[in-house]
Amino acid sequence: MNKILVIAPAHDQLDKRVNSSLEVMSELFSEVTIVYETRFALKELNQLDSVKYLFVDHTEPRLKVLPKVKVYLDFIDGFIEDDSLVYIHEPGVVGLLIAKGIKYRFNNIKIIFDYHDYVPWEVFYQVGKLTKNVFFRRVISRSILGFLSNYLSKQNIFDGLVGISKGQVKSLLKFLSRNESLPTLDLPNTRIKIDINNPCLTNQCDKVTLIWVGNIVDGRDLDDTIKYLDRLVKQYHMEFSFKIIGKVISSKLFDELKSKDYFIYCGEFKNDQDILNNLGEDINIGLFLGWKDEFNIGINEIGSPNKVYSYINVGIPVVYYHKLFDLKTIIGDNTGIGVSSFDQFKQALNEIIYNYSSFKNEVIKQREYLTWDNDNRIKLKKYLKNFINFYS
Repeated sequence: MNKILVIAPAHDQLDKRVNSSLEVMSELFSEVTIVYETRFALKELNQLDSVKYLFVDHTEPRLKVLPKVKVYLDFIDGFIEDDSLVYIHEPGVVGLLIAKGIKYRFNNIKIIFDYHDYVPWEVFYQVGKLTKNVFFRRVISRSILGFLSNYLSKQNIFDGLVGISKGQVKSLLKFLSRNESLPTLDLPNTRIKIDINNPCLTNQCDKVTLIWVGNIVDGRDLDDTIKYLDRLVKQYHMEFSFKIIGKVISSKLFDELKSKDYFIYCGEFKNDQDILNNLGEDINIGLFLGWKDEFNIGINEIGSPNKVYSYINVGIPVVYYHKLFDLKTIIGDNTGIGVSSFDQFKQALNEIIYNYSSFKNEVIKQREYLTWDNDNRIKLKKYLKNFINFYS
């Protein structure tokens, strides 16, 4: 296996996880080819000279949610070879369907599936685009999940599995009724560790700035965050700024935010340096209230809390949803506070503000022990070597 084909639906050339894996693969394989969707691609922005970039057209889903798997299969049919190694970067359902199609159409192909999301969460989210009725969303989503589990379990559709957490990897194997041993690896969506100037200096002013990183889109924790912040202003007359760094997806939600006196938009998020550049000398606190799990799917216990890694990376404490993926164990004690209600949220903010220097110094200390991007690269390189040996 001296060649590898990477398929990355729904990604562009700036995706950190994809690019990190491409750099690792370039060290191991003589030829690395990646396929992106044209609709997501950034023109003439091919990051690595050692990688061949291809783009597949006409991949827009039917009725907004139904993937065109055959388009991908027809596209790679022109150059994929028997005994090839295929690495699929995808949140969930589309990648699994592509993997099944490849196994059906081509001979002796080995597939590693890099699973970014959580299939039940993805299905409920996509069905929510078709209907907002809670009853119908539940019934339709459960029916789709049952069908997918049965359909995808009829054959082994991948030979290796990479995920964002141990729980997430285990859940997918159970969903697909895969009990046999196969090479697996959990790689959290962590960050490239950045340098911080004078990290242990305390803040120079009493101004409070709350930081939120991510796409401005409906159906995530941003909705509840705004409600909490409005209550802080109206009921308790708390003064603060709320800075968001991320891409605007929902213009309606963005317009709502712009009507708030506390809101400051800081542009799109590219990397953690963007956060650091917007901190100033304020009392800075990161916020992440978790995924809005209205159907109790369990996304918060399984998902990878990317935002929290960013907050720790730039050296600021965080207020987070208490169910998040064993987060206290990952980031250590006294780097932030987990909450489950508005009253706890308010209390957590007050505690961090009052003891800001202590929390901030603990963050600086604990960030030295977190798993960062370079650690993940070492793990992935070892995994790929072992995978090749396993199937040689």
